[in-house]
Amino acid sequence: MNMNLREENSNISRKQRYIDLIEEVNNGNEKVISRILTHFGEMYKFVVGMEKLGLLEYFDPFSDSIGDYQNEILYAFYENDNSFIWKIIDKYLSDVTKEGNDYYLDVRDFGDLADLFDTYRGDIGKGTISEILSGDYMMDYWGSVTDDVFRDVYEELTPEKKERVNNRIREEIEGSVFDITHKTPSLFDDIAEEQGTEGEINITSDVVTRLLEDEESIEYIINNEVDESKSDMYMIYEGCYRNTLVDEWYDDLWGELVGYAIDDKTPKWFTYKKETWDKEGKRVTRDYQGSRYKVTNCLRDVAVEFLTENKNKTYSDNTFEYWGNYLGLLECLVRDGDRDSLRVPRLDDWPDSDKVSKCVNENIGDYF
Repeated sequence: MNMNLREENSNISRKQRYIDLIEEVNNGNEKVISRILTHFGEMYKFVVGMEKLGLLEYFDPFSDSIGDYQNEILYAFYENDNSFIWKIIDKYLSDVTKEGNDYYLDVRDFGDLADLFDTYRGDIGKGTISEILSGDYMMDYWGSVTDDVFRDVYEELTPEKKERVNNRIREEIEGSVFDITHKTPSLFDDIAEEQGTEGEINITSDVVTRLLEDEESIEYIINNEVDESKSDMYMIYEGCYRNTLVDEWYDDLWGELVGYAIDDKTPKWFTYKKETWDKEGKRVTRDYQGSRYKVTNCLRDVAVEFLTENKNKTYSDNTFEYWGNYLGLLECLVRDGDRDSLRVPRLDDWPDSDKVSKCVNENIGDYF
C-alpha cells in the first residue's frame, strides 16, 4: 500500500513538472524549450510523455511564442502521430481546400504551376506552358498543314462522311465544263471521246456519278476543281491538326504534374472574388472562376518532406508559416531541398494522325 502511494505521489509530481514546463513554453519562455531538449534528448520524448499523462491538448505547437523551435516541435508532434500533418496543412496552407476526406489545390493563375517547370533548356517558356495548362493556348502554326487534301482528308473519311463530301462536290461541279490537260485522268479522255468534245468534258449528272466512282478522278477534282469544298476540308483538317497537337501537349505537361504536385488532372470548378476596375475606373469586386485539382496524396508527401528537411532549421523562410501555401513548399524544396524541378517533356512536332482523322470525321458534318 505504501509503495502504491509513493508511485501515485511520484506520478502526481511528474505530471505537475510537465504542467509547469508546458505553461512556461506557452508563455513564451524559449529557455525552457532548451532545458526540455537537454533533459529529454529530443522533443519527441517530451511529446510522448505529455500524451501518456493526458496533457497533450494543453501544449500549443502552433504558438507564436515557440519561435525558432517551431519546426522541431511540429516534427515531434508528427512523429508521435502521423495524422498531425493534416493539422499543419489546415493551419498554414491557404491554397488548398478540404472537401470530405480529400484536399484540392485551388488554381487561379496557371503561371503558378508553370513555375514548377525548369525551362532553362526547354523549347518553350513558362508563359506558353501556362497557356497550354489552362487550355487557352492558341497555336501559331506557320505554313501549310497538308499539301494534299485528298490524301490527308478525303481518304481518311468513313464511307458515310465521304458520301456527304461527294454530294457537296456534285453540287459544286454539275453543269460546269472541265478542260482536259496532261494532268487529267484517263477517264476524262474517255468521256470527251463519248461526248465528241475535244479538249473538254461537260459535267452532266451522269458524268458526275462516273467521276465520283473513279478514285483517280476524285483525287484530281478535289485537288484542282472544287476550291470551295477543298477549302472547307482544309480548314477542318487544319483545326483538327492544331487542336490535336495542343491536346497532346496539354496531356504531356499535365502528365508531368500528376504524381509530382497533383493526384489527378481532372479539374473541378470553384468561384472566387477578386477586386478589379470597372469601365468608369472604380474599384469593384467581381466573381471569377478557378480550377481545383485533387492533391491529397501529393500534398501529404510534400508537407512531410518539407517538415522532415526543415525540422532542425530555424530560419524564418524554412517554416510553413513563411510560405503559407502548398506550391510555396514545393518551390522551397526545389530551391533548398533534394527535390528536382519538373522537366519540360519533349513536345511532338506533329500530332497523332489517327486522332486527327477521328477529329475530322467527327467535325466534317459541320461543313458538309
